[in-house]
Amino acid sequence: MRPNRFLHAPHIAVAKPVRLLLFLIITLPFSLKAQNEYYQSGIKSYNRGELTEAVLAFDKAILMDPDHLNAWYYRGFAHFYSNNLSKALRDFKHTLKLDPNFSGGMMGTGLIHNRNKKYKKGIRWFNKAIKADPLNPDAYNNRGTSYYQLNDFGRARADYDKAIQLDSTHAQAYNNRGSTHYNNQRLAVHDRDIHLAIKDFTRAIELDPSLEMAWRNRSLAWYNLNEHDKAVADATQALELNPENAQTYFYRSRALNSLENHSKALDDLGIAIKLNPENPLPYIESARAKKELGYYREAEKDLATAIDLSSAVSGEVYYEWALLNARQDQKLRMLDYLKKARKAGYFENKEHIQKLQSAPDVKDFRSDKDFRQFIKQL
Repeated sequence: MRPNRFLHAPHIAVAKPVRLLLFLIITLPFSLKAQNEYYQSGIKSYNRGELTEAVLAFDKAILMDPDHLNAWYYRGFAHFYSNNLSKALRDFKHTLKLDPNFSGGMMGTGLIHNRNKKYKKGIRWFNKAIKADPLNPDAYNNRGTSYYQLNDFGRARADYDKAIQLDSTHAQAYNNRGSTHYNNQRLAVHDRDIHLAIKDFTRAIELDPSLEMAWRNRSLAWYNLNEHDKAVADATQALELNPENAQTYFYRSRALNSLENHSKALDDLGIAIKLNPENPLPYIESARAKKELGYYREAEKDLATAIDLSSAVSGEVYYEWALLNARQDQKLRMLDYLKKARKAGYFENKEHIQKLQSAPDVKDFRSDKDFRQFIKQL
């Protein structure tokens, strides 16, 4: 079975702040020394993730020196990561007024367009950044993200290749290239691309064990190779790094369900739903777990909630509803929901037909003439 596409974007990369030599501070006049201290304080707060404090410190540095390019630049990223995109854009544009060839301002502007899902505009700005600084691996990495979001995995992978060529320790680029290998599986017949993805995710983890996204991505890849124990282990590590990610709980729940650990799967799904109650997929997975535990009415409620949240999952919901009725030996209701799934386009994917034919829930119906007729019509 081919895996679903990742539901998240590759990680963006930001250049590390420049560290100024301390001996230079000693020789500076008082006003310049104070301005530099505010700037250094902003950098320290930025690195600690204290974005409000960073902005305040950069404000003071800019007040004392309105031409301090790096203060404008890093204040822009402090605003960016605080989701104050309009202020971030203002700061990045100002860096380009101070220095029209400053690739950092171009790259920051591109990242804002990416955040606003204007990926083609992002590409134009990353092109400018690459022209200004063709040896900056982050520019290629971030342009690759734009191509990735446009489903142009070939160009995305080429950019990640270039980023890695320029910096062989670029963990984010390895993670992102792994994502393109994984999504290329939608076009491939075999598992080669998933193995390439795992290789890249593993390299990203080796370079940066704190890169939570790489652990989560590798968990998904393991799941699609039916390596469910490994999928659980990687998802668990990702949750240790970020216990607030609903997607990771969902990924781990699917692996747990495959390992027939349905109670623990439901625990994870409860958290996933609490963190993101608008996502229909955890409700579908919850219905699968409850079906295995014999909680049929509760499973039906979950399926009803999923279809209320998004009609886009109606085919999958009707299919699961059919299996739920098959488990209860309700032939007519099973066939009715299978017909609804067909009408919703679920069986246009030939792999779904194979999945139905091999589903344990329908084993008692495989010789039934009505069921066989339905299969024949697909």
